[in-house]
Amino acid sequence: MEVDVGKEAVKVLLSLLFGVGAGLFFEIFRLSRAVFSGRAAAVFLCDLLFWVVLSLASVLFFAGTAGGRAELYPLAAVMLGFFVFYYAASRFLSPFRHRLAASIRRRLGVKERQKSPKKPSFNKRAAAFLKKRGLFRKFFEKSSSKNKEKSVK
Repeated sequence: MEVDVGKEAVKVLLSLLFGVGAGLFFEIFRLSRAVFSGRAAAVFLCDLLFWVVLSLASVLFFAGTAGGRAELYPLAAVMLGFFVFYYAASRFLSPFRHRLAASIRRRLGVKERQKSPKKPSFNKRAAAFLKKRGLFRKFFEKSSSKNKEKSVK
């Protein structure tokens, strides 16, 4: 059984390019998610469509390049291409994506979801609850008196 290094190198390069294409495809769907943010059904449909299309494209790509054989290094090259694109280009595309999403939202008449006010973290709520109810009251009194002493000095 002979291995043609040239064909294998082409297969790896094609896999890397497919991974970069998958990353670009992901950015397009991130744009659609930004446009319809807050609408669970639209986000779910976008995610479902993304995974169905990418799965079919991956099956066709691997069937064409590997001849139907399961090989791990082309899959690793696809994942490497995707992550290189995602971590290298995604940061630069993010401001453009947000501006473009706002523009598309205005043209389609889709209102942006209002963000709810921030709730205090669980630790702050738990500390307030425990302090009011008397649980660990001595701990809170000691720590608050130490803080008062420090602030006076």
